[in-house]
Amino acid sequence: MRQASGPSALGRSPLVIGAMVLAVLAVVVIVSDRTGGEAGAAYGADNGADCVAVHPDGLREADWAFDGVVTGTGPSVSDRAGAVLGYTGVTFEVREWFAGGSGAEVTVDLSSRPSIGTRLLVAGAARWGGQPLDAPVSWQGCGFVRYFDPDLADAWRTTFP
Repeated sequence: MRQASGPSALGRSPLVIGAMVLAVLAVVVIVSDRTGGEAGAAYGADNGADCVAVHPDGLREADWAFDGVVTGTGPSVSDRAGAVLGYTGVTFEVREWFAGGSGAEVTVDLSSRPSIGTRLLVAGAARWGGQPLDAPVSWQGCGFVRYFDPDLADAWRTTFP
């Protein structure tokens, strides 16, 4: 019996099949992150975070809160001395402000980089006692960044006057 050779044999090779499986899995992971994950779940939560206030009890203390879609990521909204604190500036198209802001777009420092197109509920504080959106930061590990969920958005709406 003659063994197959050429391009058709290459397509059945274990190495090529393995590479195709990995490529499909990578696409699934990327697409699932863009669609927003589990509705209402904390985004980028860190169980080891040292939080003074946690979601939802501390939500009322937030300087600002909104429902938005990630449109870009870039450099941090750095601290006063210009040092980057390990955060990424994440730009959002704001769907709705619940507190402390206005306008169609805002950039907030987050400790991770969500995929473009991810819809999140985000709350946080101004740094250094400034205005609500003066170098805004949100503490994901404390649960103040959540995947969008209509019921959770309703709860956030009623949290703020």
